[in-house]
Amino acid sequence: MKKVNRSRFALLGLLGLQPMTGYEIKGWIAESIGYFWSESYGQIYPQLKKLVTDGLARVEAVPDEARTKKRYHITEAGREALETWLKEPTPPVPLRLEFLLKIFFGHQTEVAHTVDLLRHEAEQAQELETALEAIQARFDQNCDPTLPVNQMSLITIDYGLGLARHTRTWAEASLKRLQTQTPEE
Repeated sequence: MKKVNRSRFALLGLLGLQPMTGYEIKGWIAESIGYFWSESYGQIYPQLKKLVTDGLARVEAVPDEARTKKRYHITEAGREALETWLKEPTPPVPLRLEFLLKIFFGHQTEVAHTVDLLRHEAEQAQELETALEAIQARFDQNCDPTLPVNQMSLITIDYGLGLARHTRTWAEASLKRLQTQTPEE
């Protein structure tokens, strides 16, 4: 089975919201899907060019003060490709979590290193939880929760919050386990 670059669907989804330049797409990613899906400029621009070549997007030259910008629009074929992809089940993705790999092999070094790693994971999870709670609060204040676009955004925020809370709780419980099972030095 041919491997499909999923980045094209992230970009089609964003272009389905509104026409955008590559720079605007990067900003939208940072402010929305960036908590669970990342794209670099090095991925965005070649993929936009390919979307145009494949007839899934079209480009419009927009004069700007300094130079002409390229604004991309999703085409009808792009909407159809996006809809087809949205209906497909998501294939399983093997996890590659470096921090779990380090914990698994943590018995081969000092426990203090694993403790530091777990503290770091708990702190990162807390930071993500705080950021997502702030986003959720802004949604609650400014958005109509009955609109489908907002419902889907809130569902993804809920997932992120659940994952962040689980990771923090797991890391804190793991720290307690290590503290109760290791003698004081």
